[in-house]
Amino acid sequence: EQLASIGADVICIQETHINNSRSIAKEIAAQLNFDFVYDVDVSPSHIDGKFRLGNSIISKIALEHVTDAYYPYPEFELRFPNGSLAKSRHDKMVQVYEYEGFMVCNTQMLPLELFGHSYVEGEGKKLANEIESILIKNLSSPLIFCGDFNYNNPSEAYPIFVNKLGLKDTLPDGVTRPNLKGRNASPDHILVTEQFTCVT
Repeated sequence: EQLASIGADVICIQETHINNSRSIAKEIAAQLNFDFVYDVDVSPSHIDGKFRLGNSIISKIALEHVTDAYYPYPEFELRFPNGSLAKSRHDKMVQVYEYEGFMVCNTQMLPLELFGHSYVEGEGKKLANEIESILIKNLSSPLIFCGDFNYNNPSEAYPIFVNKLGLKDTLPDGVTRPNLKGRNASPDHILVTEQFTCVT
């Protein structure tokens, strides 16, 4: 109901569920009467073992596929706060599409802070630098870049990329992921280049 009330032309979804018989993105698209669904199956689901997780773009208009660029996986250990080792590998990536001369991109990144690391220091910073190189190589202006970056301030983690394209965050400054333990965060962002104006 909220998506229908917005009247969007393109919607980017992260951690959508996909298997051989179902696509949650396709089900949402059908309810909204959107004709185009761009599903990418990325990694096993930690929520429901019958599905895999992916990124999806649903759209009223046909988008031209450019690439699906996968990020490097950390070479360091990922341990949960209780000390247990993350056993399942969850790859992350960015979908890159074009429409009439501008890019529409959709991403999700690993929640490094959950595993005691940061995108702005130590081994996590090296990973951020590698991700930044992929973004610079594959994304260009004009650009609308949506995603769960799993970091509150992408301009800190990817300063060269953000500055090169002059990206501005269009989402209001506020919590986008509350949780029961009070660790409120703002990992979700919609970054745009100067050609776009945010209207609320």
